[in-house]
Amino acid sequence: MGDYLSEVLESFAGRLIQNNVLTRREIPNLTKYQIILSRDQFRKNPPSSIMGAQMGVVEGDFALCISLYHGYELLLQMGTRSLFYYLRSIMDGSKGLNRARSELGRNADFMTLYQQLESMFPSCNGSEVKKPFIYSHPKLKKLEEVVIQHFKNWNKQGQNSSSSSPEDTRIMIFSSFRDSVQEIAEMLNQHQPVVRVMTFVGHSSTGKGVKGFTQKEQLEVVKRFREGGYNTLVSTCVGEEGLDIGEVDLIICFDAQKSPIRLVQRMGRTGRKRQGRIVVILCKGREERVCHLLF
Repeated sequence: MGDYLSEVLESFAGRLIQNNVLTRREIPNLTKYQIILSRDQFRKNPPSSIMGAQMGVVEGDFALCISLYHGYELLLQMGTRSLFYYLRSIMDGSKGLNRARSELGRNADFMTLYQQLESMFPSCNGSEVKKPFIYSHPKLKKLEEVVIQHFKNWNKQGQNSSSSSPEDTRIMIFSSFRDSVQEIAEMLNQHQPVVRVMTFVGHSSTGKGVKGFTQKEQLEVVKRFREGGYNTLVSTCVGEEGLDIGEVDLIICFDAQKSPIRLVQRMGRTGRKRQGRIVVILCKGREERVCHLLF
């Protein structure tokens, strides 16, 4: 998947490089932020060779590259399923990126990639066919392992102590993207009734992705989690602060947080009444480097 996406990125970033508005770099070393900085510089000081209608073409190429690099970062950090959800939102018009949709639809490498993703995740595309859960990123396997081991250890501890039971412990998992939250919950639902999982996302929702929760629904989820109806809550950043979640023994961060404040807010969800544990699951490379900057 990464090779096809790299080819697509190379073709569109190459147009910006030819226009001398983007510095040539290897695709894995280029970031969305660097493209945004280059676009800002172009707007402040456009090359004299670019004028009139061509200014709009270059702006469109920048917008397309920024969108594609967001998808590339999703692939690296979250996996193929999150990438598919994002690309689908472009191709079905949910994001309103009409030029991107048209350009990508004419790119053979992109369409090969997109069709492969559609065949991998038919149930995500409205198909009635249910396939076994696909671990679209190695981090999912590690997350599953950490969760199951926690409940095993807690159960063993409960057998040796009259003061605790398997129902007493709770886990909270954070991921920055709604589609990733849904994917994690689907994976953990395979382990019912040991793992009783619920998702927790914010109000707003766009396109055909995961629907947002109303305030009433949010409060109901928090209440049931606090009372033990669920023992695992998978949340976006909406669960980081301001809600009485109750006692949580294990916090798992599925992605690296660039904001120290948000990381501290996540960590603050555990260890309030008894010793808690925090696990951060990272990819080697860029995501690992981001996390090391915070510690």
